[in-house]
Amino acid sequence: MLLYFVALALAGATSQSCSLARVDHCVFMAELIVRKDFQRELRRFLGRGKESWTVPDDDKFDQVMLTLSASSAAPVTFDDGIISLGGCYPHICTQRAQVFFSPSGEIKAVALLYHECGTEGCSGDEDFTLRILVRQRLPQVEEHARQWAQSEFKRAADMYPDFGPYKLAKTVVQIMRD
Repeated sequence: MLLYFVALALAGATSQSCSLARVDHCVFMAELIVRKDFQRELRRFLGRGKESWTVPDDDKFDQVMLTLSASSAAPVTFDDGIISLGGCYPHICTQRAQVFFSPSGEIKAVALLYHECGTEGCSGDEDFTLRILVRQRLPQVEEHARQWAQSEFKRAADMYPDFGPYKLAKTVVQIMRD
């Protein structure tokens, strides 16, 4: 089913008005990540270089794009106008990412929810890290990211009651520099 939605997004058969300037018109993240304007904005936001977030010593942009690539959730608009849209790492949907946009489509934060052990070598009972990537401190957006992580834990516990409990080991707010 997910592949069907991705195929629709790639074929342009979903919402015709989805764009970086109209994130609230997107059906899900897979529709947005194929757009060049989104990719440029994400590259600008993250800056150049490598990190070891979800994959050891890998390009920042590639890690975030991969973690956003499987998605089916609609955008969420908060009372302050911030819009969030996210996805998960294919076949390892416990690793998730959420992008927080201004109403005009500027990326304000990217939140990554993942195990420190990366995509390989995890035993399955590790606690999570919430990494909130920002260009400047934005307490309200950071709080949206924390709430998103808690809602993901609740969703996972409801879907997979035999696993868990899912716990947050730490929250890191990382200021992105060029």
